[in-house]
Amino acid sequence: STRNYFQGSKRHTRQLMDRCRDIEKKYPLPPDSWHKCHQYYVAPKVMQKMKNAWTFGIGKDARHEGWLRYFNPDVIVQSFDPTHISKSTIHHENWTVMHRDRDLGFSPGEKAKLQWFNYAYHPSGKRVEFFTHDPGRKCYSTINIESKKLIDQVTVRTKNVKGLLETQVHPDYIKFDVEGLWWEFVKDLLDNNLHVSQLVGEFEMYFGDENLQFERLNIIIQLMQEAGYVVFTNRILRTNMVELAFVKKGLV
Repeated sequence: STRNYFQGSKRHTRQLMDRCRDIEKKYPLPPDSWHKCHQYYVAPKVMQKMKNAWTFGIGKDARHEGWLRYFNPDVIVQSFDPTHISKSTIHHENWTVMHRDRDLGFSPGEKAKLQWFNYAYHPSGKRVEFFTHDPGRKCYSTINIESKKLIDQVTVRTKNVKGLLETQVHPDYIKFDVEGLWWEFVKDLLDNNLHVSQLVGEFEMYFGDENLQFERLNIIIQLMQEAGYVVFTNRILRTNMVELAFVKKGLV
């Protein structure tokens, strides 16, 4: 019956969220000494030595990028998200950056603005389709969830990690919100020996088979630990995803 279907769906959602909370409990939260850059936390030693940052996934919110620039006015922040919304978001956040620079005593244009690039991450590095099921069109993904109503679809340019390293400055810090491609993204970083000081991002567990997603997440955690990173839970969530931060030993 319809009632049993919805009860089963709610029960499955609760179970999925419980599994996400179990992952979060395994790792410590960021210490109070860390810099709170909107929703993500950055270790002080990482912030101090940071020269270049890559951020993937902007949508309607670039406050994290703006706070990076506040705590380290010399960092060059390069953001990758090919939607028109993200371009406008970066433009407006740069007004905030400009005013903060002025309050810090810097003259206009003395420090670099947030930089926006009109391509996304994808392991193929080719043009792909971007899909959104969000009425506000703030979250796009290369994965089309067929069970949800499609709101918009657009062809976008992409680059993989190798392509990014050929054209962009080598980063010290990476934030990612790649809507379901976290397995491919982190594996791509490791395969290209891109070991940044800190990596932080979202691990959505609702794209594809649930058990496979958790298996992959555990593999990623193990690979990062073997590569010399300490794992933190960025914050406790109430959704079916996990936010983790990986910081190089010696910079915690």
